[in-house]
Amino acid sequence: MSARFPLFPVAILLLLWPALLNGGPLIFFDSASYLDQGRVAVEEALRLVSSRLSPGAAGEGAAGAPEAADPAKIVRSVVYSVFTHVASSTPLGVWGIVALHSVLIVTLVGMLAGRGLLEAARPADIALAVLLCAALTPLPWFVSYLMPDILAAVVILCGMLVAAGLDRLNAWGRLFVFAAASFAMLSHYGHIPLGFGVGATALGLLLVQRRLTGAAVLVAALPVLVALGGNAVVNRVAFQEPGVGVATKRLPVLLARSLADGPARWHLEEACDAEGYAICEIFDGNYSSNLGVILWSDEGLGGASPAQMDRIRAEEMTILRRAFMEHPAEQIWSFAGNAVSQTWTFGMDDFSWVRLKWLPDGNVDTAMPDPDRSRAGLDAIGLAHLAALIAAAGLILLYAARDRLGAGRREREMLFVAVAGLAINAAIFGGLSVPVDRYQGRVVWIIPVLAALFWLERRKTSRVSL
Repeated sequence: MSARFPLFPVAILLLLWPALLNGGPLIFFDSASYLDQGRVAVEEALRLVSSRLSPGAAGEGAAGAPEAADPAKIVRSVVYSVFTHVASSTPLGVWGIVALHSVLIVTLVGMLAGRGLLEAARPADIALAVLLCAALTPLPWFVSYLMPDILAAVVILCGMLVAAGLDRLNAWGRLFVFAAASFAMLSHYGHIPLGFGVGATALGLLLVQRRLTGAAVLVAALPVLVALGGNAVVNRVAFQEPGVGVATKRLPVLLARSLADGPARWHLEEACDAEGYAICEIFDGNYSSNLGVILWSDEGLGGASPAQMDRIRAEEMTILRRAFMEHPAEQIWSFAGNAVSQTWTFGMDDFSWVRLKWLPDGNVDTAMPDPDRSRAGLDAIGLAHLAALIAAAGLILLYAARDRLGAGRREREMLFVAVAGLAINAAIFGGLSVPVDRYQGRVVWIIPVLAALFWLERRKTSRVSL
């Protein structure tokens, strides 16, 4: 980047300001489980290696297997869980997790800007753009979040780079994009369909414009295959069961979504006696319309045994298929309504001033220094984010009217993939799960960042013309 301005390290630190203010990475209720599951996975992996190297120790090590393979508990990405545990075991501790988030984002945005823009723009303009994005968008909040949420944006940024043209990147740059996309998709099962949709959009755009290259196909498509194959292999090794798939121990979110919306519930009310579905044993005809109650409460799937959860997952697609055949209009309507609602659902509802603490037994808990002020100022910050998004969208529309987004290289292509990525993200995470603030908030900041890049491009053009 610019030799006159230490943009890279400064931007990395600026994006961590919410964590610095909090005294540690921001956490969600799931954050501790990633660390715990990562620890169990690493310990089990070491046990397996030790048993292979010393067969006589296999009997002793096998005692630890049930905890690692508990099918009712291990429901998240093994890859991200292992990453959080390994990173937290370094001298940086949990700060290493969010620091890598920041490095990924800053590097990818720098690639989108391009060396030419960063070298030609005024350092003061670059500093202003970075400060505004760090202060007025959700970007630093999700970078500072000890969750894989920010990696959904990594998937979209990589697709934007493919659409903008990999020809402006050297071999190391292309390899970095490929590695970033692969890691992001390996880190959350929902990022795999997101990567497929964003990659298909970018490649389709290149095909229409007759710019499609073999490198673009590899960088856009291969990470999807890496994520599918990698998760299948990891799950096969972790659970040591025949026939395991990409998301073997997932929560049956799709089934829960259809139950909450109605179609699956209506099917079960008619078919439970005849079909003997495992989920009928859990609810016994008393189905909640609240997704959280269905998934997490003791009266819902939280009270299911490991064996019941295996049966529920095995029967999930059958129930969904039959429910759709019986109630197609209602199922399509609920999916579309949730997806559209998710498009504009974002804010700070899932944030609080809480941080992790380690207990003497090695388990992870949360620390809240002042419970009465756990959300102090966060609603106002959410309003500032909304205002900045509206202003950024207005600025992009102004540039579209003035020069049709032709001032920089491939501005239209980057914007097209970005908007498509936001829509695909809303469809996958809102339509198939439930609309919540963080699902769209973790990616919507891409619009203000693009507006900042477009502004810098025109400032550079104005400067050169003088």
